[in-house]
Amino acid sequence: MYWSVLGCIVGVEYIAEWLVSWVPFYYLMKTLFLLYIALPQTRGSSYLYTNHLQPFFHTHESQIDATLASFKIRIYAFIQERFRSLWDALAATIGQQQQANLSPASGVTDTGVPPTLADPASGPTRLAMGLCHSYSPSIVASGTALLRQGTVDDLQV
Repeated sequence: MYWSVLGCIVGVEYIAEWLVSWVPFYYLMKTLFLLYIALPQTRGSSYLYTNHLQPFFHTHESQIDATLASFKIRIYAFIQERFRSLWDALAATIGQQQQANLSPASGVTDTGVPPTLADPASGPTRLAMGLCHSYSPSIVASGTALLRQGTVDDLQV
């Protein structure tokens, strides 16, 4: 009960902060109010919750649930859209890199020389780059197709 009352008070205070800061002795009154709701002797939070907050929540429960569901859908759609744009940018970047690697003007040729003890990292690096060049287009294409399947209309309840 205490945290519910405190959360509501802090929310109202956050919205109207510019207005309540002009009230004389505001911080003194706020301190006394916080003591009233926190101390077990006064049971202020229990009184405020049972007489004011609980009836308000019961009468507006359907509106609150609908608003939260709508907010959840909008957040999910926003995140999905941002992930799609990131994925498209990644696909475009990988496509540009592959075109640059396939063009003869790139100047990079694979000599096929095995790694030596002087440069032991060249072997795993070549292996990783070869796997990346071989499989990244199909991974990006399948990820793009998967992301384009789901739409915002599928998310609505």
